[in-house]
Amino acid sequence: MFKRILILGAGGSGKTTLGKKIGNIINVSSRSIDDLRYSNDFKIRFSDKKEINNLNILLRKKKWILDGVYAENYIYPALKKADLIIVLKSNRLRLICNIIKREILRKKKQSKPLSELVKLLYWSQKYKYHNETKYLPIVEKHKKKIIFLKNDSEKDNFLKSLTLLT
Repeated sequence: MFKRILILGAGGSGKTTLGKKIGNIINVSSRSIDDLRYSNDFKIRFSDKKEINNLNILLRKKKWILDGVYAENYIYPALKKADLIIVLKSNRLRLICNIIKREILRKKKQSKPLSELVKLLYWSQKYKYHNETKYLPIVEKHKKKIIFLKNDSEKDNFLKSLTLLT
């Protein structure tokens, strides 16, 4: 059974949702890289030293699920420690729809300027060329523990397989 899981993908690919679902199945709490980098209200970005300290605290645990976009300070140590690496490879239209849906639901809870939505959409589209191209070769060095999931059906099948293992 997997004890340390790293979930990577573009904004809107479903990393956090998948992490929570996996966590419910294997009884491990899921964290986002953003939890390690920002205050709960996202108004304060922690110093590099605090971010790395937060990451190291998490990685020392016997069980963890971490999700996020490829970020250099996080990708290398988490890749080495992870028992399983899940890379979500969603199509562009799905990313756009998921981000808009998520932000509409968040809007009910908190008010964010439209510029934030535009930034999220921009980075989700740029992700494939900026992050994936740069980091995917590094991730693929860990072939024994990597899974690519491209759509909801593949995610559901993976979750069902986890359920059978527990």
